[in-house]
Amino acid sequence: MTSKEAARILKINSLDMEQPMGTGLLRTPTFLDRDSTGMTFKWQPNSNSKNTEILIRPSLAILFAGLKDVADTEIIRVAQRWGALGIADDGWPPEVLHGWAGDPWRETFSAWRLFAGRLQDLITLAAEFNRLKAGPKKDYISRGISQLMNLMAQRFKLAPRFRWDENHAQWEIAFDGFAISNLPALLIVQMMLIVGDKNGFAFCSNCKVAYPVTRKPAFTRRSFCPKAACRRAELRDYQRAARKNRREAKRLREQGLSVGEIATQMAAKPSTVKRWIKE
Repeated sequence: MTSKEAARILKINSLDMEQPMGTGLLRTPTFLDRDSTGMTFKWQPNSNSKNTEILIRPSLAILFAGLKDVADTEIIRVAQRWGALGIADDGWPPEVLHGWAGDPWRETFSAWRLFAGRLQDLITLAAEFNRLKAGPKKDYISRGISQLMNLMAQRFKLAPRFRWDENHAQWEIAFDGFAISNLPALLIVQMMLIVGDKNGFAFCSNCKVAYPVTRKPAFTRRSFCPKAACRRAELRDYQRAARKNRREAKRLREQGLSVGEIATQMAAKPSTVKRWIKE
């Protein structure tokens, strides 16, 4: 899933992906330079935030999840826009910090992909959770989602922040991160809301990639994501099913069954059965 595909897929999600979240303003070192294996970031002089006008939106969490499988140039493009993640080579925040506030901060492309991979794992687990009926396996996956989500929240120091908002002259309670960069913590808040959405994610029957849905698909039906190739596959799948239903309805009619009996047997409306028989 590329970031462009993720942005396109998000247009059909049941959450309002462009509605700003109740999170703190983005505070992170900004992009400075790149080399063959990573990027360098640095805090801007006389500023404690990348851009105080930026409001984090839910679509950003899916965008970052898509960075697992993209080229270095795409990671650079996102880093130039959003700044550093504040991560070490293992994709987690460093255990010990030494003078990072004034010195350039370096992050590797592989570390970004590790972080994105954990977000993608949450999406995959959430899609599998929604696909399953109640039972031991569904319970096991729910525990996996909870453990990974809580671990990321803990490691990236996600916590509520209580502050006076001078722009709106009111007290604000928002979730924030207390690390080199608060960007990962804000992404985790978004991922919690997306995974916890009543519809959540499903697996595309064609490309096998998890994607957000507007309506949770039935267990007995195949589902397809909005990518053009998968929409074509959905059309072919629909046409095959229609031909099969027509053949079956005509076969049962030839055996002497009434329209009502055929409708009951095929779990369809009588009007639909009549159309199948005439076609």
